[in-house]
Amino acid sequence: MKRGQKLEDLSGERFLIFKHSSRCPISSHAHAVVQSIEPSLQVPVYLIVVPEDRLLAEAVARHYGVPHHSPQVILVERGKAFWHCSHFEITPEGVLEAAGGK
Repeated sequence: MKRGQKLEDLSGERFLIFKHSSRCPISSHAHAVVQSIEPSLQVPVYLIVVPEDRLLAEAVARHYGVPHHSPQVILVERGKAFWHCSHFEITPEGVLEAAGGK
């Protein structure tokens, strides 16, 4: 997400939010997974680095009604979270299947 952009501004889009903790080895692995498949995804990817933007990470959890985790992938369409996973559930196959990809 771009600074100053509101979650409500994205309501018509289909996109992926990836919450990443730069302090966690599990999150580093998940980040590598998301980066490796990002070119194949058919949705924009928005990165939230949790230690640097905890308030946004928590706002996303409240806004979409998804418990906060880090690392976490949340897929959003028409303003609603329709799929999410965290930690070791973040796999290339799972994210590509849920998000649509090549």
